[in-house]
Amino acid sequence: MGLIKRAIFLQNITQIGMDAFWRARNLVVVVIPEGVDFIGVSAFSSCSSLVVVDFPSTLTSIRKDAFGGCTSLAFVELRHTNLQELGAMAFSGCKNLACMYIPDSLDRVVNNCFTGCTKIVPETMNIDNRYQASKIVNFLWFYQTEVESDEDY
Repeated sequence: MGLIKRAIFLQNITQIGMDAFWRARNLVVVVIPEGVDFIGVSAFSSCSSLVVVDFPSTLTSIRKDAFGGCTSLAFVELRHTNLQELGAMAFSGCKNLACMYIPDSLDRVVNNCFTGCTKIVPETMNIDNRYQASKIVNFLWFYQTEVESDEDY
C-alpha cells in the first residue's frame, strides 16, 4: 500500500471498507465518488501524507478511526454531504487539521473524535444550532466555550 499516491474509485461503489488504505503512507489525494455513503473503520488511518479528500454528497457515516493519524490533513469540507455520524477517533491525531466544515445533518459524534486536533478552529465547524453545538463541542477537548450543556435544554 505504501506506493499509492492518489486514489480515484470506480463510480459503482457504495462503501469504502475497513482498513482499505490503512497505512498507505504515500497517499496524498483521495477522490471518493458519488454513491459512497459509508467510510469504514480505519479506512484511511495512518495515511500520514494525505492532504486532500474529496467527499461525495451521498456520505452519511464516517466510522471509527477512519482518518485517525492523517497528520498532513489540514482541511476537511463536509458541508455538502449528508453526514449523520462521526465515529470514535474518526479524525484523532490529525495534528494539522485546522478547518473542519460540518453539515447541519450531523447528529452523532462519538467520543474522542477530534482528540489531538490541536489546530482546529471551532468557528469553522459551521455550528449554527446551540443544541447541536453543545453535542459536538463536548468532544473537542481543547475547545473552551460558553455553550450550555445538553442538561440545560
